[in-house]
Amino acid sequence: MFAGAFLHVLFHSFFKELLFFGAGAVYQNTHTRNIEELGGLSKKMKATAYLFFCGALAITAMPFFGGFISEFLIYAGIITGAKTNGPVLFTAAIMSAGAVSLTGGLAIIAFTRLYSVIFSGTARSQITEAASETNVLSLAAMYFLAFMCLAGGVLPQYFFKAVSAPVSYLLNGAHTADAFAVIHGLLKSISLILALGACIIAAVYLARKITLRNKKDESSETWGCGYQKGSARVQYTADSFSEPLSAVSRAITGKDEELEKPKGILPKKAFYKSGLSDVIESFFAACINRFTGRFFGSFANVQSGNMQHYILYGLIFLLAAFIYAMAVK
Repeated sequence: MFAGAFLHVLFHSFFKELLFFGAGAVYQNTHTRNIEELGGLSKKMKATAYLFFCGALAITAMPFFGGFISEFLIYAGIITGAKTNGPVLFTAAIMSAGAVSLTGGLAIIAFTRLYSVIFSGTARSQITEAASETNVLSLAAMYFLAFMCLAGGVLPQYFFKAVSAPVSYLLNGAHTADAFAVIHGLLKSISLILALGACIIAAVYLARKITLRNKKDESSETWGCGYQKGSARVQYTADSFSEPLSAVSRAITGKDEELEKPKGILPKKAFYKSGLSDVIESFFAACINRFTGRFFGSFANVQSGNMQHYILYGLIFLLAAFIYAMAVK
């Protein structure tokens, strides 16, 4: 389990950075953090969309990516711990398995929502229409991180060697040699299975391309319903996608609603807007921010912009340090 945890930290450094690069590229080209204003960015930022999708697959522990390997080892360690004698370890293993499974499920929901709302569908505003692909240097960094995510899933045994030394040090070398040999053999077998699976998928894809190469490909707007052009109004929004889960967690995720009902026989205007509010952020984080803001705001007068004052502060600090050093002696 320790090996899986260390490997998971290593792989997190790849796909988390890849996702942050992707989010930064989106923000740099749209200048908004509100995903409800985005949509259809895969048409404007194709490379970023593919690379972000790789990061999403890796963080949700899909096969062929490093996150799958590390979580597999974590689950294997939990199952091994459940087999040991003692109710305490058994209970801890069951609770750990539930926590990891819940986290994995939430990650799948979160990144399905994130990718589909940002990159899929049609544009929800003019912001998306003006977007373009990010710069070459950012793409190069994202390609490298995506390659590392894939390499970690297809060739995990080599990445395991990188974390075997710190794991052995953490366990004081107790029975690590035999355990590492078993894990290395297991990862090698998984690598061969995934390589075989990749070959099968590639063969099926090529066979399909060859079979359909002379056939006309016709496509239409999703949810067209006979209309010539789809509308962003009929798409899922981020809030509507996560509504079933939000209803379960309503105690910690409040709901903000704005409603202007239609008036009269021929109403000219009607408006409804809903969104989620984080109760923990609204109460606890806001209180902490207010306290720290007031506390550090009381020192604002220290920064006067006067050079003589700064020199005086330095002299006072040196004098205090000298007095402290003399007192210690």
